[in-house]
Amino acid sequence: MTDTPAFADLIDLKRRFIALTDRQKTLADAMPKPTAIVADEAAATAEQRTEWNQVAAELTDLAVQINNHAVFEDVSQMERYQLDKDASKAARVV
Repeated sequence: MTDTPAFADLIDLKRRFIALTDRQKTLADAMPKPTAIVADEAAATAEQRTEWNQVAAELTDLAVQINNHAVFEDVSQMERYQLDKDASKAARVV
């Protein structure tokens, strides 16, 4: 199962998800701290908010695609867990 085109597609989705979470962390690091925002000492720019929302929407879409991926059809929960774990591990290998 782990050497099929469907599994390769799942790995690709996981790689994209990882890249987007890295991008989201970079965006978060560049934004004002939440305490400064609450204290009205700083605010995120419109561009920062727009990009954050775009990344968040893409992450949500990818999460749904991963969760509903064809590779998970007709497998037990334990097999699903192992496939997901294997795909995540493979996605992190460069």
